[in-house]
Amino acid sequence: MTPYSFYTISDPNAGSEGTIVTGVNASGELAGDYYDSAGTEHGFTYSNGSFTDFSDLPSATPTYETHIGIVGGINDAGEAAGYYYNIPGVPAGGGCGFIDHNGSYSYFGISSGQSGGFVTAINNSGEIVGNYYSYYAAGAFAGQTGFIYASGTYTDISDPGANYGGNPFDANWGRLS
Repeated sequence: MTPYSFYTISDPNAGSEGTIVTGVNASGELAGDYYDSAGTEHGFTYSNGSFTDFSDLPSATPTYETHIGIVGGINDAGEAAGYYYNIPGVPAGGGCGFIDHNGSYSYFGISSGQSGGFVTAINNSGEIVGNYYSYYAAGAFAGQTGFIYASGTYTDISDPGANYGGNPFDANWGRLS
């Protein structure tokens, strides 16, 4: 049996809700998020004993969901991918994606015109996966759709047999990570 080592990390800005790791690459670099003492969620990467906080992305502001710069994953090149809200000039309904290329950022809208979305992982080819969600005009939850974002192009991933909790509208449900 292979022996494993476990250790605890805690972002120094984390409040009582702690630090959550959402991804790790082959070099042991970590990606994740934490909640500060005000309850706002922030993203981070952790490498060689140092945290990089994603709270200071341009125009990232807390929303009703209080997310700022959430990091979904990190690949072996150290590229971190995640999401946040309110990037000027990026056409998106509620969520915007970002890729951190060693301190240089690229931004993309997550499913323009939808209600919001999340980035959950990035692979070594730079392909990003996540999901977006939408609501009907009357405010009823319409469901989620998974996506792959590669080379500036979205591919939606929906299971036509999926049904979210007996949704009477038979909305597709999908989430990729």
